[in-house]
Amino acid sequence: MPRVSVVIPTYNRSRLVMEAIDSVLKQTWPDFDLIVVDDGSTDDTRGLVGAVKDPRLRYIYQANQGVSGALNTGILASAAEFVAMLASDNILFADALEKCVAFMDAHPEAGFCHGQHYTMDGSGRLLRSKTARGPRVTSVGDPEKEMVALLLGDSKTRYFMVRRSCFDRVGLFDTSLRMSEDWDMLFRLTRHYPAGHLAEPLGLMRDHEESMTARVDVEIVRQAHTAVLESVFRDASLAPVYGRFRKQAYFGLYCLLARTAARTGRKLKGIGYLFVAVRTSPGSVLGRRGLSLFLNTGRIFIPRKLAGLIIRTLVFLRLR
Repeated sequence: MPRVSVVIPTYNRSRLVMEAIDSVLKQTWPDFDLIVVDDGSTDDTRGLVGAVKDPRLRYIYQANQGVSGALNTGILASAAEFVAMLASDNILFADALEKCVAFMDAHPEAGFCHGQHYTMDGSGRLLRSKTARGPRVTSVGDPEKEMVALLLGDSKTRYFMVRRSCFDRVGLFDTSLRMSEDWDMLFRLTRHYPAGHLAEPLGLMRDHEESMTARVDVEIVRQAHTAVLESVFRDASLAPVYGRFRKQAYFGLYCLLARTAARTGRKLKGIGYLFVAVRTSPGSVLGRRGLSLFLNTGRIFIPRKLAGLIIRTLVFLRLR
């Protein structure tokens, strides 16, 4: 039985998923298997993945159930100590599994861990400042602080590698969510387990027009994120602790909706969400986190040169 199972859910991304698969099969950590869950693809994914003759690779085809359903299938198919989840459009560096296993072995109190990443476009070209994004210090986080950061949209936490035993406690991914399933899982994991942060780059994350976040309707984002937030604020044990952050959390949500609307060609609606954000929590704009979020959102609606100046200012002030 391998110590690590890498789960890749995929749907109609045959070219990209082959790059993801190749990056996993080149890992320096030898004790793993790779589970590719094809969530009802109609392209040539089955043929391309089937042509890979590597005993570590398992291919599972299922009728379309969405990302949550595909991830759950992969987790249930695994018996490994650790489950690493990789989006089918992302790429791992060769030592990613090795670094994560070493960290988790050294920190048994951590339920899951993640690291830095570089951002690339659809063709693999590095974006932004070509510097890695993510944790700046290798550490085990404070769950309460992590929960607040998740609520305020200020968290850089991901769940790349998770102890499989954690799912026995927090459950699998919520298949009722059409998106934001990763955010929901982070809340559930963080409620019970500290997160491990590795200040080392683990791979490349793709930002492109085919991604769900680039093309999803703003109303779907609103419904999913609202459901996740309310799962915290209506929880009898969590609400007394985190209820005071409700307005700031919705400030972050409306900033997200503004960005989503703009990216899907509805800039006027996006500007409206920005006004709603300020009306919901005026004080957020005066704080470090809120100001960074507001400026980072607002740059989408202004000329590119001015937006570039804002990004450089945010980076200089360590707000981004």
